[in-house]
Amino acid sequence: MTNEIKFGLIFLFIGLAFIIQDIVSGSNWLENFETLFEFMNAIISITAAVFAWHVAKYFTIKTNNGTSWRWLAIAAILFAIAEILGVLRGVGIWYFGGIIDLLEFGFVVALARGFWEQKKTITDILMTFTQGVVKQ
Repeated sequence: MTNEIKFGLIFLFIGLAFIIQDIVSGSNWLENFETLFEFMNAIISITAAVFAWHVAKYFTIKTNNGTSWRWLAIAAILFAIAEILGVLRGVGIWYFGGIIDLLEFGFVVALARGFWEQKKTITDILMTFTQGVVKQ
């Protein structure tokens, strides 16, 4: 078993232990950190959205094959907006009703489309590679 799997299992069991302890004791101590986690998610998701946008731009300009990365960048941007709205809702500044759910739906659709486009790209590359190997 690799070290990554061992560490993953350790964190999984620690997380499950906290959840079980929380359910058994009836305590909602994690809710005290909800706003902090929303803020951290917003910062990380904004960073990921900027990074994804730059990667999409790079692949579009350099390789003319940035379709999948554009969709993944759109997904990251939608997720970042949803997280920002979640922070605003969490601190009580503004409540946006069902917009967050709509953004999350758009995120899932864009993410799925990005992965589908990436699969098409990888399949095309593999087909080109295997045809080139067979011809030689």
